[in-house]
Amino acid sequence: MGRFETGGWHWPAFFLGPFWYFSKGMTTKGLWLSILCLGTMLLALPFVCFYSGAKGKGDWYNFQLREKSRIDINRI
Repeated sequence: MGRFETGGWHWPAFFLGPFWYFSKGMTTKGLWLSILCLGTMLLALPFVCFYSGAKGKGDWYNFQLREKSRIDINRI
């Protein structure tokens, strides 16, 4: 899979916010961020976008690690 960067700024996640999480398959986090935005009538959108930009790479890396370590029962 190659080398993952676990930190740093991620521009696509910053601009797309919760939609970036949905596109990567991280639906739970995308849903929570969407609920936060809609629950505050989009007042939290700048904070959500900043969070997504700052934590997007690390969240994606951790998600990939969890997916890799998942046991596939059909292979056993």
